[in-house]
Amino acid sequence: MVNGAAALGILSGGAPGSTPSLSALNLFRQINKNEVKLRENYFNRNDVQQSIETFRAKVSKMEDIDELIKDRKSLQFLLSSFDLDSEINNAGKIKAILKSDVNDQNSFANRLNDKRFAELAKFVNLNKRGLTNLRTASSQQNLIDKFLQNTFEKDVSGQNPDIAKAFHFLRNINNVSTTASLLGTLQLREIVTTALRLPQEIARQSIEKQISMVEAKFDVEKAVIPDKDTGISNRRQNEYKDDIQAIEIAKSQVTSAESTLSTLEKQLKQARESLDLLPEIISPEGFNVDLIPIHQTAIKQLSEINGVTASAQAALSELDPILRELNSSIQELLDVETQDDLDNIKVGFAAAAAKVPDLIYHTARFKEPDTGSNINLFKPSGGVVDSGSPNSYTASRINYPYQDGTLENNPITTLSGTLGSNPYTVQSGALGADPYTIETSTLGADPFTVQSDTLGSNPYTLANGTLGSNPFTVKGGALHSPPFRYQAGDVTNDGAGNAVIRIRSLNHGLEAGDTISISGTSNFLGVDVNGTYTVHSVRGIHQFRIALTGIDFPDPTGTLQSGGGSSGVLKTNRVSVTHNGHPFSNGDTATFSGGASVGGESLNGNFTVANATTNSYEFLLGSNATANTTGGGGSVTVNASDQVTVAHTGHPFSNGDTVTFSGGSSVGGASLNGSFTVANATANSYTVTSTSQGIAGTGGGGSVTVNASDQVTVAQEDHLFSVGDFVTLSNIASVGGLNLTGTFEVASVTDDAYVITVGSQAIAGQAGGGNSANYSHTLGPNPFSTTSGSAVVSVADNSHGLSVGDVVQFDNSSAVGGLDLNAAFRVSSVTDANNYTITATSTATGTIGGGGGNGVGLTLPELASVIDDKNSTIIAQNKDMATFVSKIASAAAIIAGTTLANVVSDTGSAKSDLDDANTEFRQARGVVDANSNSFASQTNSITFAATLNTTELTKGRESILDAISRLEKIATDLRSIDRYATETFSSDNATSYAAARADIVSLLDNAGKIVGSTSGSLASDPFQTQSGNNQVTVAQSNHGLAVGDSVSYSGAASVGGLDLNSSFTVTNVTDANTYTITASTNASANATGGGASVSFLGSPSVTLDNLLAISGTKTYRIRDGVNQFIASNPGLDDIDASGPYAINDSARFNSLLPSTLTSGNQVSAASGNATFLENVKTAIKQLQRDLPVFDFVTNTADPLGAVDAQVTNIKENIDKIFKGGNSRGLNLIDTSARDLSIALGSVGKKITISAQNQIKGSLREAIENYTYSALDGGQSGDLGANPFTTVAGETSILVSHTAHGFTVGEYVQFSNGDNVGGLNLDTTFQITSIPDDNSYTITASAAASSSATGGGASVSFKTIPTARHKFLFDAHFDVSRSFGKLRTERLKLNVEEALLRAEFNKPMEVESQFLKPLQNTDYAVKFIEKYLLIKDLQSTGVTFRPTNNNALALNLIKSINPNRGIGLSVNMLR
Repeated sequence: MVNGAAALGILSGGAPGSTPSLSALNLFRQINKNEVKLRENYFNRNDVQQSIETFRAKVSKMEDIDELIKDRKSLQFLLSSFDLDSEINNAGKIKAILKSDVNDQNSFANRLNDKRFAELAKFVNLNKRGLTNLRTASSQQNLIDKFLQNTFEKDVSGQNPDIAKAFHFLRNINNVSTTASLLGTLQLREIVTTALRLPQEIARQSIEKQISMVEAKFDVEKAVIPDKDTGISNRRQNEYKDDIQAIEIAKSQVTSAESTLSTLEKQLKQARESLDLLPEIISPEGFNVDLIPIHQTAIKQLSEINGVTASAQAALSELDPILRELNSSIQELLDVETQDDLDNIKVGFAAAAAKVPDLIYHTARFKEPDTGSNINLFKPSGGVVDSGSPNSYTASRINYPYQDGTLENNPITTLSGTLGSNPYTVQSGALGADPYTIETSTLGADPFTVQSDTLGSNPYTLANGTLGSNPFTVKGGALHSPPFRYQAGDVTNDGAGNAVIRIRSLNHGLEAGDTISISGTSNFLGVDVNGTYTVHSVRGIHQFRIALTGIDFPDPTGTLQSGGGSSGVLKTNRVSVTHNGHPFSNGDTATFSGGASVGGESLNGNFTVANATTNSYEFLLGSNATANTTGGGGSVTVNASDQVTVAHTGHPFSNGDTVTFSGGSSVGGASLNGSFTVANATANSYTVTSTSQGIAGTGGGGSVTVNASDQVTVAQEDHLFSVGDFVTLSNIASVGGLNLTGTFEVASVTDDAYVITVGSQAIAGQAGGGNSANYSHTLGPNPFSTTSGSAVVSVADNSHGLSVGDVVQFDNSSAVGGLDLNAAFRVSSVTDANNYTITATSTATGTIGGGGGNGVGLTLPELASVIDDKNSTIIAQNKDMATFVSKIASAAAIIAGTTLANVVSDTGSAKSDLDDANTEFRQARGVVDANSNSFASQTNSITFAATLNTTELTKGRESILDAISRLEKIATDLRSIDRYATETFSSDNATSYAAARADIVSLLDNAGKIVGSTSGSLASDPFQTQSGNNQVTVAQSNHGLAVGDSVSYSGAASVGGLDLNSSFTVTNVTDANTYTITASTNASANATGGGASVSFLGSPSVTLDNLLAISGTKTYRIRDGVNQFIASNPGLDDIDASGPYAINDSARFNSLLPSTLTSGNQVSAASGNATFLENVKTAIKQLQRDLPVFDFVTNTADPLGAVDAQVTNIKENIDKIFKGGNSRGLNLIDTSARDLSIALGSVGKKITISAQNQIKGSLREAIENYTYSALDGGQSGDLGANPFTTVAGETSILVSHTAHGFTVGEYVQFSNGDNVGGLNLDTTFQITSIPDDNSYTITASAAASSSATGGGASVSFKTIPTARHKFLFDAHFDVSRSFGKLRTERLKLNVEEALLRAEFNKPMEVESQFLKPLQNTDYAVKFIEKYLLIKDLQSTGVTFRPTNNNALALNLIKSINPNRGIGLSVNMLR
C-alpha cells in the first residue's frame, strides 16, 4: 500500500524521497489546458505537413494494394492513422487484413481480437472500393485526421505512453454506448480495469460477470457526451448511413441477379453465334478442310480412349473404399484379443479381398461396340480373363507387335542354303567347304544359328580331265600271212550277190559295221581286194568278214582257199581308249583334245562312246587309222573328270573347308550330294573333287542345298514377329565371321524362332552371338521418302495392315528431308500393303528416296488418336494390375490362415503385401488421372469439324440420363419396399408395397419423353368428322406429333356439331400431315370445316430409348453411312448363368418381388428386394460409366452437338444457375420473387425494384423446346439423280428437290454426292431462296469452276430444324430483356447512392477535425486522471492489491472536492 508521504510527493510533482519531477498526471493537466495551442503547433510543423503531402501525392498514383504494401512510408502513414504503426514489418499480415471481406464476420480482419485491424479494413474497404477511400477528399481527410490525432498524442506524450493512452481513452469514449462495447475494445478495457484495480483474470469470467464488476464502479453513460453536446447531428448522419446501407444491400441483391443473367446472356449469345457459324465450321470447302478428315477418324478412336478411361476410373472408385477397409482391418488385427473378433475380421477381410479381381478384370473393361471386344487398361498384356469376356487389349495392335529386349544365350544359328540352278561344273578339283549362308540374329547368349541355303540353278560345272599317256589304241591287229580265206560252207555271200571273204587279224577287236582299209596285199583268187570295206560280220577274236561289194569274185570251192601274201596292211576306224574310272556310257559323247595322231589319224574331236567298261571305252573314227597302233601322247584332255566347279556367289568357304551338298541332281553321271573339300576358292566359286568322274558340263538342278547361306536363325521364345517384319540387332558377337549388327528382314517364323537375311554368307550350323544380344522390332532400313516442298512422307512398312486414321509413332530416325519424324502421326493414305503416307507438320526441304537410317522404331498404340493438323496426339497409357491382384490375394491367404498365436507376425506379412498393393493402386490412379486430364485438356482445346449423327447421338445421351434418373427413383422405391417387407406385417404395408412395386414397373417399362411446343395456323377447314363418331381427323402439314401428344385449338368454327376450341390428346397418327383426336362427344354429321382462322398450340414429343429394356448393348451411329458406333450397356451381364438380363426382365422381376406382400412371403420379398436393389445399383454404375463417352462425342466432338451442349448445360444446371442470383436471402430472378421496396428516410423517398420472376420459366420452356428440336432431327431422305446445278464463277447453286416444303432460312445437309462444278457439296447450307415448290437455292463457300448439273444418283439430305434458331433466339431475347431491366434498376440505385453519399460526406469535407479540442464529460476526465494517478504510483514501485473497497489512499489522501484541485476524490476509487 502507498503511504501518505508517497502520495503527497506524487501530488506535489515528486517521488517519495526524491527531488520532485513532473508526473504523468501533471503532464496530462498541462496538455489538456493548452490543447488547442499544442494542436495548432503540431499541425503546422513542416515534418507533419510533409508527411501528409507525401502521402497524398503517392497514394494518388497507386493502382493496387501491392503498390501500397511496397511503399513503406505510405503504409506507415496508414498504419499510424489506426495506431498500428508497430505492425509496419508485418506487410503480409496487413495485406491479408486489407483484402478481408469486411461484411464477413469470419474474415481474417474480423476474427482478430484487436478491433483496430477491423477498423482499418472497413475504412479502406478494398474489395469494394479498391484504394478510392485513400484518395477521395472526405475519406482522405478523415484518414489524415486519424493520423494527426494518433501521432499528436504520441508526440505530446514524450516518453510517457500513459499520456497517449489517456488521450486515446478520451477520444474514443464518446463512441462507446455500453459497458460490453467498452470491454470489447482492448485499449479501453486495459485503462478501465487498471483504474478500477480489477485483475486481468476477470477475462475468464462470463461477459455478464465482467460487466457487473465494471458497472459497480464505472458508469458508461456519465462518461459519454450526449448527441446534443457533440455539435454534430448524429441522427441525421445515421439516417444517411442507414439509407446508404439499404441501397448497398439492394444493389448487392440486384447485382447478384444481374450477374447471373449476364452470365446466362453471354452463354446464350455464344451459343447463337456458334450456331450461325456452324455451316462454315463443317464445310468441306471451308477453313477446316484439312481438319475434317482427321476428325472423322479421330472421333471413334477418342471415344474408345474416353470409354476405357471412364471404365478404369469406375473401377478405381469402387476399389478405393475396399482398400481402406482392408487397411483398417490390418490395424484391427494388430489389436485383436479374442477368437471371435479374429474370426469376424477374417471374414470381412476375405469378403473385401474377393471383390478385387472382378473390379480389375470386369468393371474396368470397356466393350468396344464395333467389334464386341473388351479393352482393359489394367490388363495390357491381353489374354482371356473368363471364357465369356476375353480381353483383347495388348496396348498395341495385335497384328503389329513391335517389341524390344534381350535374347537368350547364343540365340543365333547359321543355316544351309540352296545353290542356283545347275550349280556344278565338272573339272579337276572340288567345291569349297561350307558354302552355306548365315541366317540372322540373336539376342540372349549366342542366339544365332546360320542356316543352309539353296544354290542357284545348276551350280555345278564338271571340268575336262587328262587321260594317261598314249591312251588310244586303234583296233584291228596285224594281218596274218596270208590274211584272206574263202571256202564253201562258210558265209560267202552277203545275200546281195556280193562275195564274203574272211580276214585273219590277231585280236582285231572289230565289230560288224566297222570300216577297214586293206592295202599291200597280193591278189586273192586273181582279184585285187585292196580297198576300203565295211566289216560284214565277225568270226571270233582273230577273224572278221568283209563283203566284196561291186567286185566280181569267183564262187567258193569245197576246199579252203587262202591268199593275199604277207605284206598287207590293215587300217580300221575303231579306237579303244584307256580311261580309268571314266563316267561314260555307251552312246555318250567323249571329246578329246591335245592328243598326238595315232595310226596316221588325229583323234582330237567328239566321238560316240561304245563298248564302255569300267576303265575303257571305244569309238569309231571318221577315217581309218593304222590298226594295232597305240598313241596320243601324254596330254590328251577328255571331257570327263572328278573335278567340279561350284558357282556360289558370295560363298563363305576357304580352301580346305568342307562343303556339303544335298538335293542336287547328278552332273555327267557324277552325284555331288555329300561332303567335299573346298579347293581353288574364288569370291563366287570353288572346286570340289567328286567321288567319281563325270562327263564335263554344268548341272545339279535348281534345288541344290549347301551348308552356307545368308539366312540366320534367331532363337527367341514367344516372339511376335511376322514374315516381312524387320528386326534391329545390336551388341552381338560375330557368328561364322558375320557382323550381325544392323536391321534385317524376317524371312520366316516359327513359334520360338525366326529367320533373317543378312548381307553376307557364313557356313551353316554355327551358333553364337554372345549372352547380351539386344533386339528391337523396327522398320526396314531407310523407310522414309520425302519430296521437297511437300509435307507428305511415304513410309515403307511391309504388310502394315493399317487404315487411314490409324496412329503410328516413330523413334530412332535420323532427319529425312529436313524433317524430324520421331513423333506420332496419322496415316494419311494407304498406298498398298507395304506402303502408306503420313503428313508432317512442315514441308520437306529436300527430296529423299529413302532415309531415316537403320533401326527406326515403330509403335502402333491401340488407344491413340491424332486430333489436328499439328499431329497433336492423345494416347491412353496403361497400368498392369496383375501385381496388385496377386498382392491382395496373397494378403487374403495369409489372413485366412492366421491364428491368435501368430496373428501379429502374419499381419505384418499381410501388411507388407497390402502396402505393395496400395503403391500399385496409387500408380494406377496416377495413370488414369493423367489420361483423363490429358484427354480433357487436349480435346477442349480444339474445335471439331466433322459432321456427326447429332439426332441419334443426342437421343442416346438423353436416354442414358433418363435411365439413370428412373433407376434412382426405383432405388428409392426399393428402399421403401425393404421397410415394408421387414416391419411387422400389416395391410397398410401391403398396400404401400403394391403401390411402390407398381411405380417400379411403370418406371422400368416407360422411357421418358422430351416435349416441345409448336404453334401457328392451320390451313382452311382442317377438321373432318363422321356422324355418330367422336374421332376427328386433323390436317396439319409436318405436324411432328406422336400418339399421346397434346394439342389445342382456338378460332375454330363448329364442325359436325363439335366445338373443337379446346385441348386434345393425339390418338392416332396417319402420316406426317394427318392425325386424329378424340372429341368429348360424337359428331352429329359428316363434315369438313373449322374455318380459315384456326390456330393451334401443340406439344410434340420424342420418346427416348428404354435402356432398361436392353439386355446387351444399345448402339448409336456416330456418322451417317459409317459403321462406327458408341454404345450403352445397361444390361445385367454377370448376374447368373442364365443371363444376361434386361433390368426390366419381367420374369426375373416377378421372381424377386412378388406381386403382393403377405405375412408368409415377407422374408423372400426382402431378400429379392435386396438383390434387385444391387442390380439397380449395378445398372446405374454401368450407365454412369457409359455417359462420359456420350458426353464427349455428343457434346464436344459433334460440331452441332457442341452448340446443343451449351444449351443443354444451361438446361441441366438451371436451378443451380438461378440460385446464384440470391444475395442476403433475396433472389430477384426466382420464380417466387417479389418486387423489392426500399424506404429512404433521409430523403423521404421510396424505391421499388421489379423482380424478374418470369425469366426462369420462360427460359426453361425455350430450352425444352430447343432440346426437342435437337431430338426431332428434321426431315431426311434421298434426292433425285444429279440434283445440283452450278454456274461458272457463281456461288449460288440450284437444288432440285420435289415437294421439299422448305422455307428460306432453313438448314439442309447433303451427303454421298459427287463434286459438281468443282465444288464438294457434302455439308450444311442455309436455304437462301425458293424459286418454286420443287427447288431452292443454297450458297457455296466458293465459286463454281464450271457450269454443270450433277451430284450423282445417291445424294441424301437431312434438315437441321430451324426451331433450334428460333428457340435459342427466344431464350437469348428473354434473358437479355430481364438482364437489361435489372441493369437499369442498378443504375438507378447508383444515382440514389451517389446523392446520399454526397450529403453524408459534406461535413467531412469542410475542414479538418483535428484542430478541434477533445470534448469530454468531467466524469470521463476525472476517471482518466485516476488512471494516471495509479500509473504514477506504480512507476515509483508501489504495488496494488486488487480490492473491492476504498482502502486505496484511505487516511493518506484527503478527500478533494471534484470542483477544486486535481478533481480526484477518494470516493472515486471505490
